[in-house]
Order: sequence, then structure tokens, then C-alpha cells
Amino acid sequence: MVQQLNVNGPRAQPPFAGVWRRLRGSSPVGLTSHLIDGRLPLVRELDPLQLGVKPAIGTYRRDGRRRALPPYLPRDCDRLLDDALSGGGLTIVRGRAASGKTRTAYELLRRRCPDHRLVVPLNGPALRELAASRLGKDVVIWLDDLEHYLGGDGLAAALMHLRQIPIIATMRDEELSRAEGGGVLPLHREISVAPVLSDQEVADLRVDLLADERIAQALRARVGFGEFLAAGHVLLRRWRDGGGLLFHVGQALISAAVDCRRAGYDKPVPAEVLDRLHRHYLPPALRHRSDLPPADEGLRWAARLQLGASSCLEPRDGNTYVAPDYLLDAAQRGDGPVEDRPVSAVWRGVLDLVPPFDAVVIAFHAISYGDLDAADAALQVGIEAGDVDAIAGRGITAVLRGEEQSAESWFVRAAEMGNSGAMANLAVRATQRGDREAAERWHREAALAGRTESMIELALLLADRGADAEARDWLDRCAGDSDPNAAHDIGVRLGEHGYSGWAQEWLQRALDGADNVETVYCLGLVSSRTGDVDAAIDWFHRAAERGYVKATYNLAVLLAQRGDVGAAEERYRVAAAAGLPEAMYGLGYLMHGRGDDEQAEMWRRRAAKAGHGDASHQIGVECRDRGDEAEAVRWWRQAARYGSADAMWELGCLHGNRNDTEGAMVWWIQAAKAGHAQAAASVGAQLWLGGDTGSGERWLTRAADRGSAHAAFILAALRHADDPEAALPWYRRAAELGHQDAGVRLGGLLLSLGAVEDATPWLKVAAEQGDALSMTNYGLLWWQGGDLAQAELWLRRSAEQGEVDAMTRLGMVLNQQSRGEESEAWWRQAANMGDPLGRYLLSCLERQTGRPEAGEPLLRQAAEAGLYFAMTDLSALLRQRGETAEADMWTRRAAEAEPAEIGTP
Repeated sequence: MVQQLNVNGPRAQPPFAGVWRRLRGSSPVGLTSHLIDGRLPLVRELDPLQLGVKPAIGTYRRDGRRRALPPYLPRDCDRLLDDALSGGGLTIVRGRAASGKTRTAYELLRRRCPDHRLVVPLNGPALRELAASRLGKDVVIWLDDLEHYLGGDGLAAALMHLRQIPIIATMRDEELSRAEGGGVLPLHREISVAPVLSDQEVADLRVDLLADERIAQALRARVGFGEFLAAGHVLLRRWRDGGGLLFHVGQALISAAVDCRRAGYDKPVPAEVLDRLHRHYLPPALRHRSDLPPADEGLRWAARLQLGASSCLEPRDGNTYVAPDYLLDAAQRGDGPVEDRPVSAVWRGVLDLVPPFDAVVIAFHAISYGDLDAADAALQVGIEAGDVDAIAGRGITAVLRGEEQSAESWFVRAAEMGNSGAMANLAVRATQRGDREAAERWHREAALAGRTESMIELALLLADRGADAEARDWLDRCAGDSDPNAAHDIGVRLGEHGYSGWAQEWLQRALDGADNVETVYCLGLVSSRTGDVDAAIDWFHRAAERGYVKATYNLAVLLAQRGDVGAAEERYRVAAAAGLPEAMYGLGYLMHGRGDDEQAEMWRRRAAKAGHGDASHQIGVECRDRGDEAEAVRWWRQAARYGSADAMWELGCLHGNRNDTEGAMVWWIQAAKAGHAQAAASVGAQLWLGGDTGSGERWLTRAADRGSAHAAFILAALRHADDPEAALPWYRRAAELGHQDAGVRLGGLLLSLGAVEDATPWLKVAAEQGDALSMTNYGLLWWQGGDLAQAELWLRRSAEQGEVDAMTRLGMVLNQQSRGEESEAWWRQAANMGDPLGRYLLSCLERQTGRPEAGEPLLRQAAEAGLYFAMTDLSALLRQRGETAEADMWTRRAAEAEPAEIGTP
């Protein structure tokens, strides 16, 4: 499917966009690193290892000497990187850990600008200050591990001044996905480095490169090319596989260090902290052994260099250690010997290592793992220190817990302290409950506080109510002085909101200001949304030719939809080779369509490993279906991290099946926010049943608006008892969405309200679907209309399903046709099943045929069941026999009862 712009209305504001990676050094002594004699170094003057390139196998020898890195093997993406560098602006080189992305980026600089001055900022604030200081010409900025620089005070602000300077960044796929979800990435180009060499790269390999035996070995390896050279596979095997007490201690120390990174602490961890934490990772049988090797021996074992390249724990100054990216990625993929989330002791441990104002970063990571207790503990640290971002974050966790009123109070508190993100969240919540006036007020306050996203949202609200001139004023204010980055963002949001014409206008304006390939791609998205497939293909083709992998993928999708399967497969393979999970999944779908299930499954597995949420979710379903719940949970948690709403729903259901409503709600709320209608319905139902009817109704309405027939049915059922007419529109919506029970109730309710003409088609549909009660009511309508044949047909079908009222009415229809034996048989069957009307009619038949002794017990049973005519007949019978006292009693009871018609309706 083409990656469409989101048109589901206002976006929930990223809770921590303004504090993203605030953990990185906050008090730089200088602004840059790697200075030479107090000046900026030239690119050619720096060693690649200084810039983050990983050592290769054999780099460090036992005699202490260092061997040069293997020669660089040209990659398919080199040409695309050359073009990106010449265009200036931010280029992100992305890929898995140890895929070779940093080496590829370094070789780009060495190849194209060896005599440029290299700027390596210490952190985000340093980058902003450097940008404002006018760096001049012949400068290139290097941002290895881009996540270190993100935040409201770093990269986005710096780009305002650095549009013409090349900025080369690297980022692991996992971090890139997290940053995109957090809404903190500015306008950029994205170029992927695939973990495996393509056929073309192997074919173009120069023979002289094979003189280095490390390259020859890497080409023969079963793992990725860069992964082998960096000894990543060896590190993973050392961490995961082994035996003996020293191994278990070392493994536990590595696991503790990895989980510190998963918890958001990327700085080196003191040895004493790892010592304290590692016992939580030992096998339970070993935790209290007195003969365990001490932690320092385990640390030496874990820090031992492997193949002269890297170690499982990298020693740093001050007896501290850090786990390498490769093991972190392995843990996040579920390949490491750790649980699917950090243990609780780790969250407490890293909180002791960070300043209180950085606790919010730890909370952000806890939220990403669904551990709201850990998140709230971290946020409390920030709140006690007066951190307004932590106060706003507490609102986010309250939302995720379903505590709507609490969330509102936290957001208001943060907003009153000037937090524009909290203002934006209050605006979103107001929009969700239909209060557009409050939404406009809060977005206006956030916009006046300088929040560009709220300027756009305010403009959209103004446009929705026809205030186009003011809307355009806010958009112009957001764009500033012809800033193409802002124009691009405005165009994207307009497209998301359905303003396709305005979106194209602003995206073209951005393209005129800066020929950015992502803007070209977004123009393709807008064109596809408006149905202009030819234009979409043209835009995607232009972006794909410049190396934009997502455009290549979307081009493949459109070509496949047009029936050009060969061209589509070629594009899918290009995008898959670049590491795009969606392309791998699409290629698997293509293989399945041609009947090659083996290839289809292989590509689906690759997609899941690469981070495709739907693929991971499907594999989890298969694990669940074969009874392996633990493996299913592992896949679903991975899928949830990649944004799969279906996986979040499944995880919530697992908690619900264990009667863990709180745990279920955490996942269901996340799924609902990701667009899962059934999850939104479940959240609404739980809130309503818990007494929060206002929030419950909002969630249920949201689910119904997303097409959930179940939610519409619940809303109808909740209203039915108190106000049946108020339930009608919800039953109608649920029925129109295909909810069978809603159709049944709608037909019955309309009939009870006297709307026979409106009820008839609904009763017909429900009857044809086999609903016994609807067959009965539908048959009665035919009886009322005088069509005894149709009445008999539908009443008989219902009676044969065991519907007792249909048996009684069928007997009456048959009796009307003088088919006494058949009618008696149906009345007798109904009477035996306890039906008062059946007993009454059978008693009448017994008395009419001269068997009063058989009829009186049936008459009494019907009278005792409250049937009006049975009570009056019994009273008359008793009075004839002179039993006036009892006759008077039945007369009084009959007077208190509602007369009921027993003939045709």
C-alpha cells in the first residue's frame, strides 16, 4: 500500500519532543571535539576510528600494534550520497548496527571534501550555537549517532542557519523509527546502507580488494558484510552462548549494561552499578551461590577483545563500561538473552545516574516499553525538581492509563507553567471531544508561545470554519522568511488534514526554495491521495532516481496496482536491498501472489527482522495459534515497538484474559491511539463500566467513527434501557456497519415504537441471516398483512430453531387454516417448554374438545405466569363452580395485569 498521509484529524503531540535526548551533555566546555592545535581539523586529518567507524577484525593486534582498516568496498548508495552532499542540508545515513553506515559516510567525506573543515559538535545546544556563529564556507558538519543531537534546542533550530552547509549524520534504524514517532526530525534526506551486499556490489568488486583476507572472509560469511568485519556476530555469540560460572557472571553484566542503554542511559555505566544490577540477570539457581566469581572478573571477561575488533563491554575512563550498538540492536530485535523490557531494578539504577531534570528521558523510554510504573517513578523525580516537561509527561502516562481527568489536570498544570506541548495536548483532547472552541484557544496559546506545530493546527481549525485569511496569516507566520523547511512541514500537515490543493502549493513552495528529495516524495503522496496516479508515479520516480528509498517502494506499489508486476518487483528488490522493511514485506506479498510460498515466507521473515510491524504481528499470531504464547509475546512486543496497532491489541487481550484490566488498558489505549477501532471500543467500555461515562463515551464514539460496529452497538445498548429512542441512531450505525445483533435489535426496537415500515427491511435482513427472533417478528408482519403462507414460512423456520413464541404463533396461524392437529402439536411443544401463551391456548383446546380436567392445570399454570386472559378465564371457571373467593382473587389479579392481545399483531 502506498504510504498515505494521515487524514485521521489532529495528531497527539509527542510527549517529549522538546526534551529528546536531553541526557546528552548539558554543560559543554567547548562547542566541538577533535580540534587540532585549537583549530577545526580538515577531514583528511582525522582517523576514521575517531569519528565512530568501528574497528574491523584484526585491527588491534596482541603485540599492541594497530592494523589499518580494510579498504573500502564501494556501495550502491555512494552515488546518491555524492548527490546529497552537493545539495547541502541534512543527510541521514541509516542502517542496522554494524551495517557499515558510519564507514560509508566517512568515505563520502574523504572522497568528496577531504580539505573541508570538519565540525563535530559536542551536543545539540553546541550545534545551535555553532550555527549562529557563521561557520563560513568549506565546512561540513559530522553528526555520528544523530539521536545525541535531537531536541527543540538542537538540530531543528540549527538548520534555520545551516541550509547551505552539508550535514552528514548517521543513525541506527531503531533510533530513527523512535525519532520519527516522536516527531523530532527536521527536514532531511534519508539514504540506507544495506547490511548485506547487493549482487551489483559484489559484481563491481575490484580484485585488488580481495588481497585483504578480511574482505574475502566477509564475502563468504553467512552474516552481513559489515557485521562480520566488526565481529558483531562473535560478540552476540559470546553474550548468548556459553557455560560455567564465569560465563554466567559476564553474561549478566553485559545484559545489565545493554538494559541500561535500553532504558535510555547511553553514557558509560560505573562498574559498581553493573555489579549491583547484574544479579537480576543471573539464573535463579545461581543468584545466591557463594562461589560465584566476583564482578571484576566478569567485567574483564566481558571486556576482552574479540578477533582484534570489539568487545561485549567497552571499557571507558573511570572504571565505567558501555554496551556496543550491535548488542543493543540484538536485544531490541529479541535476539539477546534478555527479557522484552528492562527489569525494574534497571529503571531505578539509571535514575540514580542522571540529574533530576534528565529523568524525563528515562521516563520516555519506559513508556516506549509499556512500563508505566517505571515511567511515573522517573517523572516523579523530575516533578519534584520542578521540571515542567515531567509534569506534562505525567499527563501522557495518565492518558495511557485511561485516567482522563487526571491527564487533563496534569496538562493544565504544565500549560500554566508555559509548556507549549501541554497546551497542544489540551487542544488535541478538546478536538477529540468535539470542543473546537477550546481546541482553537489552546492551539492559539501554544502558537503564541512559538510552537510551530500549533501554528499549523490553528490554521487548519481556522480554515475548517472558513476563516481562510487568518489561516493563511498563521501559515505565513509559521513559514517565516521563506523557510523551505517550514513550508515543507506546512505542506505535509495540510495534506494530512485533507487540504490537498493547499498542500501542493506549500510543498511546491518548499521545493522552489530547496530542491529536497523528501519534498518531491511528499508531492507524490499528495498526488496519490487525490487519485492522480500518473502524477504520483512521476513524483515517486523522480525521488527514487535520487535514491529516496520510500519513493522506490511506493513506486513499486503503484506499478503493481497497474499490473506491471515485473517493473514492480524490480523496484521492490531495490528498496528491499536498501533495507526498507515495507519493501521486503511487499516483495513477499508479490511472491505469494505468484505461488512461491517459500520465497514469500523468507521475505516476510526478513521484513519482521528489519522492523516491519505487520510481519512481526503475523508471526506472533502463528506462534499463538500453535500454543507458543511466550514466543508470540516476543514477536508482538517487537511489532508494537514498530507501531503495529494489531500487536498492541493482542498484548492487551493477553492481559485481559488474565483478568489484568490495568495491564490490558495500557496496551489497548496505545492501540487505540494508533488507530485500532476495536481497542478504542474496549477502552471506552472499560471506562464506562468503571464509572467514567464521559471518557468512555468519547472513546466509544471515536471507535464508532473509525468504523467499529461493536462500539456503535455498545453505545446503543448502554442507552437502550433509559432512552430507547436515543439508542436508535447507534443501532442503525452499527447495523449499517454489519453488526448482526444491532440489526436484530434495531428491527425489534422500531417495531416496538410502531415504526413498522422502517422496521420491515431490518427484520427481513436479520431473518434471512437466521436470527430466530427476527424470523418471528417478520412472520408476524406477514400475518398482520394477511399472507398466511409467508407467515407460516418464517414462523416455522423460527420454531424449528427452538423459538418458543414462534411455536405458539405458528400454531395460531395453522389453527386459522383449520389444521388442528398441527396447531395442537406446536402448542403442546410450546407448553412443555413453559410458554404461558402456549399453555393457555392448549388449555382452551382441551376444554373445547371435552377434556376440561386436562385443560384446567394448563390454565392455572398460564394464570400463575401472569397471562391476563388465563386469569380471567380461570376466574370465570371457578365462579361457575361456586368457588367465589378464589375467583375474586383471580379477578383482582387480572385487573392489575396488562391485557395482552393473543391474535394477530
